Amino acid sequence: MAKLDGEAVGTIALKDIGDGAAQTLLDTALDHARAHGASAIWLGATEAFKAAYRFYEKNGFALVDADDLPASFPRMAVDTRFYRLNL
Repeated sequence: MAKLDGEAVGTIALKDIGDGAAQTLLDTALDHARAHGASAIWLGATEAFKAAYRFYEKNGFALVDADDLPASFPRMAVDTRFYRLNL
């Protein structure tokens, strides 16, 4: 996890290659976030990875408008869709 001034600013990409690795990685990241007191996870997705939309939604992430992102969200220019998961 990348941090800047104590805030998480890192990004991660997940690609399901059929062995459950993406799910395991996401579950591990969510467990870590919960254990460290995070109240929500925000993420951005690119148009090129539409399969990610289904993965995030299957895992309880809700679609949010870009205008509703926190001011501190490290928005990347390639991100076109945004999600939030309350922990």
